[in-house]
Amino acid sequence: MERFSNVSSSVSEHALLSMGIAILRYRLWNVDILINLTLAYGTLTGILALVYIGSIIALQSLLRGLFNSTSGVAIVISALVIDALFQPLQESAQKAPVMYPGDE
Repeated sequence: MERFSNVSSSVSEHALLSMGIAILRYRLWNVDILINLTLAYGTLTGILALVYIGSIIALQSLLRGLFNSTSGVAIVISALVIDALFQPLQESAQKAPVMYPGDE
């Protein structure tokens, strides 16, 4: 009985792998567009998160040096910077061409 479970597991894995290759190779269901947008917005989110965390750390150290205390002002300023950066970065991510394999 255990032998059949191994065979069915192997068949299932091969079927999923074959479906994945077919989807990507023949552009079925426009999955490549979904993958491209996921990568673009994932990168955008990562960049904005790093800028937000970096600006909070930098502004808090600057405010600590100037006023000898940490303040919520650094968080507010960082949020405003991220708000100002989001719209242009989102527009550039949307304008990026979607490249398909085989397109010239």
